[in-house]
Amino acid sequence: MIKCLRCNKEFKFNYLLIRHNNRKFPCKRVEEKEAQRSAKMRKEAHRCAQINIYDSTVKSDKTSGEKKQCEFCNKLIIQRDIPRHKRNSCLKIPEKLKKKLIDKYNKDKRVKNKQIVIHNNNNNNNNNSSNTTNNNTINNNLVNSTINNYTTNNKININLNAFGKENISSIKEENILEILNKAYAGFPLILKQLHFNIEENRNIYQPNLNKPFIKYYNGKRWESDKFDSISQMIFNNVSRTLEDWFEEYQTKLHEKKQELINKFINDCNDGREDKKFIEELKMFFMDYSNEIKENIINKIKKTNFM
Repeated sequence: MIKCLRCNKEFKFNYLLIRHNNRKFPCKRVEEKEAQRSAKMRKEAHRCAQINIYDSTVKSDKTSGEKKQCEFCNKLIIQRDIPRHKRNSCLKIPEKLKKKLIDKYNKDKRVKNKQIVIHNNNNNNNNNSSNTTNNNTINNNLVNSTINNYTTNNKININLNAFGKENISSIKEENILEILNKAYAGFPLILKQLHFNIEENRNIYQPNLNKPFIKYYNGKRWESDKFDSISQMIFNNVSRTLEDWFEEYQTKLHEKKQELINKFINDCNDGREDKKFIEELKMFFMDYSNEIKENIINKIKKTNFM
């Protein structure tokens, strides 16, 4: 095995190492990878610590099963349920105190998505008259609001990989061999495999085909960027993926196919296939952007978030 001095990646043959070193986008140094990995580990440790603190408080709350009397209505309530009883069920609690308890509850970050709304009976008629206008506004902004809200709402369980961190382990060998055998005509297939066929990788789409802007999911929320910069990142990822697949499955390909695919990968690494790839990427966004966007919205609706 031959090892790259920058990233320590190993290769079976010397020509693979040469091609790896001559690629248009060089690999990252080991020091950079270690720094990124350590930063990621620190973030994960901090997140786990927060989860443990939250779990411990919830556990301590559940242990208090003793019943106590409500100071306003004298009803016997389990101790841990007394605050909820005062906010929702107690009929004799003063309105000012009830409102104060509700405001305090709404400010709690852990219940951000279960906020209580205080309804004023005197204003119900006026509110009903404005419902139609509000509903029209909500419908007009449905796509952007639902997608952005879902990314900040931790209670909605929708699995989606961040752009650039797609999981391709589920792609079958037969599909990989089909893409490799297509060689120069394989761009549409690999784009579909990477960003559409695997539902968790549907992390990118073009909101308006007449404007050169792309929406992508960064792991926390949806952001926008120019088509040129996004296409370059996708092309870089595609060329690396093709190179890894060819290294793993080249023994299962015909010799003439190996030569053709090797030439194709070299052309990708040297940037000679950029224009063709951009055309195929535009076609991909035309074919799948609406379906990706609607799929996300339908998932959010199923969670009753709307």
